[in-house]
Amino acid sequence: MLYLLKINQFEKSYDIGIFKNEQSIYKFIEKIPFVKKDNSNFNYTNYYMEFEDIPEYYEVNFNNYLYIITRFFIHSRWN
Repeated sequence: MLYLLKINQFEKSYDIGIFKNEQSIYKFIEKIPFVKKDNSNFNYTNYYMEFEDIPEYYEVNFNNYLYIITRFFIHSRWN
């Protein structure tokens, strides 16, 4: 089974990557220093990024693949 990692923002959804297992998604997320974790719900953990914390350009090297994260691929709530 493969796992698809998505970022949801308001009514939009962005596909980030396909991973072999759930554990590899967590390892990927841990490589992004500006991702925050919310454990307040006992049924699931919510990972999120504040728009202000996302740099203009950030590279995540994971399993010999380069993922680019930039604040320009999402909208701030003030736009």
